[in-house]
Order: sequence, then C-alpha cells, then structure tokens
Amino acid sequence: MRGKSVRSKAIRKLDTIFSKYIRRRDCGYGYAPCISCGKPVTYDTSDCGHYENRKHMATRYDEINCNAQCRNCLTPDALILTSELRWIKLGDIQVGQEILAFEESATKRKTSRRYEVGKVTYLERRLAPVYEVELMNGDKVKTTAEHMWLARRGKTSGFQWMKTEDLWVNSRNLKGHRISGAFKEDVSSTVCKPFKVVRQDKSYEAGWIAGMLDADGHITQQRCFDKKIEFLQKIRPNKLSKLNLNNLGKMRSQYDTQVKSISFVGEEEIIAMETSTRTFIANGYAMHNCNRFSEGNIQGYRRGLIKKYGEKEVDKVEMRRFNVSKLSVPELDILYKYYKQKLTDLEARLNKEASHSKR
Repeated sequence: MRGKSVRSKAIRKLDTIFSKYIRRRDCGYGYAPCISCGKPVTYDTSDCGHYENRKHMATRYDEINCNAQCRNCLTPDALILTSELRWIKLGDIQVGQEILAFEESATKRKTSRRYEVGKVTYLERRLAPVYEVELMNGDKVKTTAEHMWLARRGKTSGFQWMKTEDLWVNSRNLKGHRISGAFKEDVSSTVCKPFKVVRQDKSYEAGWIAGMLDADGHITQQRCFDKKIEFLQKIRPNKLSKLNLNNLGKMRSQYDTQVKSISFVGEEEIIAMETSTRTFIANGYAMHNCNRFSEGNIQGYRRGLIKKYGEKEVDKVEMRRFNVSKLSVPELDILYKYYKQKLTDLEARLNKEASHSKR
C-alpha cells in the first residue's frame, strides 16, 4: 500500500509539471487555438488535453499526444442529483451511475427541456484554475471559466448555454467585455435553478409520514410535480423507487437567481464528468457536460493533431499507446526533473524573446 501511495504521489507531481510545460509550450504568454475546437485559449484557461487517454502510460507524457485544450468542469465538492433523488458529491460519483438530467436543447416545437435519466460515462480529475461564482441567493459554486450554465443575459431573455467567463455581472464579464447601450449598467445573468439541495429528514415524524405514504398513499406525476420532489427527498418513502423520472415532464426553473460576483480562487482539483445526456443537475443548477470525451470532440482533436504534426505522427501515437503499461517511481522522478528543467528553459526563452520584442 505504501509503495502504491509513493507512486501515486510521483504521478501527480509529474502530471502537474508536465501540464504546465504543455500549456506554456502551446500558449506561451498569449493565446493558442484549442487542439480540438480551435477556440483561443491561454495558459490559465486551458488543460493539458490527451488524445490517447491518460490511462495509457506509454502516451500519458507524449508531447505529440498532449496539447492545450479548452476546459469546463466543477470541483469535487459539487453536489450532483442522482436518479434516486439523492445529492452526492461529484468526488463520490462513479462511472455508470444514473443521474437526473434533462434535454440538452429546446427546439421550436418544444420550447422547454424535459427531464430524463442520464448515465455517467466518464470521469477525470486534474488541477485547473478555478473561479467561485456567487449567486444573489447566497449560493456559491466553484468551477472553471469554460464550464457551461443554462442561463440568460438578464431577467427577460430566453435561457441558453453560457460559459462562466461569459456570464454578466453588472454588465461586465470575465473577458472584460461590457454590454453597451443605454440602461445597461446593472445587467447580470440569471441562471436556471430547478431544485433546492434537500437532505433526508431522519426524524421520527418524517419516518411516520413516509410509512403512511407507503401504506395508503400514492405518488402522482401530474403537472408541477417537480415542486413536490423536495418533500419526497426529505421523507424518502419506499414508493419513491417506483417513480419514473422520464415522466417528470418539463423542467421549470423555480428558483431563478442572478449572478452576484465571479472571483478567481486559484488552482484546485476539478473533475470533468461526461454523461450520456450531456446534462446534469449540480447544486440545484442546470449544467452541461465538459464534452471532453465525446466522439465529436475526439474527432476534432485528431483533425487538430494532423494539422499540427501530420497524419503519420498521429498514427505513430495511436500505435505506441500500448507499449508500456506502467512506469516505475524512478522513471517518474526522471521525467519530472526533465520536464521541470524543460519548463524553466522554455519560460526563460520566452521571456528573452519578449524583452527583445519590446526594444
């Protein structure tokens, strides 16, 4: 067990320095296109994205396999609503777990998104710059600049997917943009919050009510049924297991609230979660997947790699991913020292070039 702990610590240390090197290599002190979508990213707003999955140690620290990529994720303490209507920390969520989700898009025929059951298909932990979004209702959510919320610009516009960096706070956002025009000084984005976070009431009275409902009561899935979910979450009758979440109907934002502030808190651990529906409920808010592992994103990554390195080099990466199954602690330490020095040399060169360009 101790040997495993030492190796895990060595991997985390190497992951951190390698990520810094890749992001600095691609972005320098300016911007670079995301390898999979082409969106401009900076050192602080990008991840060290892997084409071949990080589980393949042969390509985990391959410089062609790893490139700057945009991100959107939450911290492990975010609470996810499961299909059992329980709130579980994102850090405790498992691949394969079912969650309460909703339709990704609202079409012309369907002006509202409907609830549905989703499944967690992938999870990945990493370190990243994190921002704290404080809402007018007192809630605070820690996430990344690229994470997507279901929100609207002010109080009256329709809901759409908006990144943290695009949310308005008194007519300004993290990008430094400002809403122009008259009477725009106090516009703040409104975010969609369909649920409150409710814990089970384990008192005698709650148990008695749950028993009464199990014995003689029934659960109906009528209009505005979602307003009764808080009550069911508190008492948790056995009949709750018979509830078909796919029949909950339209999602309603019962607890709309505006963004009060967005502040940078530093580099923290985040978890990128992929779900089958591309949506989930976190801390009561309607959220979107990171989509890092979707087929379209992987295809985009491959196109970006071919453009950057050529198809032959990409084929070589795909072939050598199974060459090594495990790296020893001494090998990890050697790689750490190598990339630490490489990062130091790179930053020194970039600083020198920047000083020359100013002359």
